[in-house]
Amino acid sequence: STRTRRGAVIKTIDERNDLGEPAFVAAATDGHVNNLRLLLAAGADVNSKTDKGVTALHVACTMGHASYARALVEAGADIQAVDNDGAGCAHRASAGGQLDVLKYLFEKGGKDLLMVKNNEGKGIMTSAAAKGYLDILKFLFDKCGKDLLLYVDDKEGQSCAYNAASKGLVDVLNYLWEVGGKPLFDIFNKKGRTPAIAAAQNGHVETLKFLLGKLGKDYLMIMTSAKTSSVYWAARTGQLETVEWLCETCGVDFLKTVSRSGESCAHIAADRGHLDVLQYVFSKCGREFLELGDTKTGATVLSLAKANNHTGVVQWLGDVAKIE
Repeated sequence: STRTRRGAVIKTIDERNDLGEPAFVAAATDGHVNNLRLLLAAGADVNSKTDKGVTALHVACTMGHASYARALVEAGADIQAVDNDGAGCAHRASAGGQLDVLKYLFEKGGKDLLMVKNNEGKGIMTSAAAKGYLDILKFLFDKCGKDLLLYVDDKEGQSCAYNAASKGLVDVLNYLWEVGGKPLFDIFNKKGRTPAIAAAQNGHVETLKFLLGKLGKDYLMIMTSAKTSSVYWAARTGQLETVEWLCETCGVDFLKTVSRSGESCAHIAADRGHLDVLQYVFSKCGREFLELGDTKTGATVLSLAKANNHTGVVQWLGDVAKIE
């Protein structure tokens, strides 16, 4: 018998543990090659899967057990196998930051194994960029070239630069700029959101400063197909410092822009209950701007705040902004 991840004893090679893992998958967590040999001697299936399609090799790649992964492949493990979500060994190694495993996978499967996408169309480069694995990005670029850098996730259309910007990873963005230049930053997602918008909605001012230095003010002001801007998305998510910086950098007129659906920064701040953002917009744009109705629906900052029970916003609008 052999022990599973939870410590329960598996008495037969066909038995599964409390996580639904067959013996080979459970044993892969620890990465002990001796256990692998025992399972092989007992006749266990090296390619057995969980109900989610996860194999022992997948687990070894996730955990970074490079020697165990090598032993599995030598024992007949399918290096091309994917789970029910279409994620394979390279996806798991990249998402876990396991550079040594990726090097082995490239050794065995070449560039094609690293260029795969899962069922949602996500490649391994974009996930590495989102997690800040700079060493993995450098390795992938070295082995696969610029083609992999230009990959976008099919479902959302998000690129390496977009994902890095959304997480505020300036070191990753700087590397992407060095090896790929402006074309990598001109890839917007399927809704037309730029890396600048991704940074703004998550409050990453230092990232915006980097983008300003490399691409200029006009890049920060690019709008989506719905005419929403970086400052709109910062206001939407309550990122006061970002709203302030964008206004100081791009001007008050940028703060006053209105989306295709008629929403201003004031409308969205009131709708989401971000009083501090609304107060800042008031200080820069004045009372008349806050009184403007949504150009499509006629909704006002007051009606939006009332509809969403933002009592603090409603009280401030009446007491200070004199909007009733």
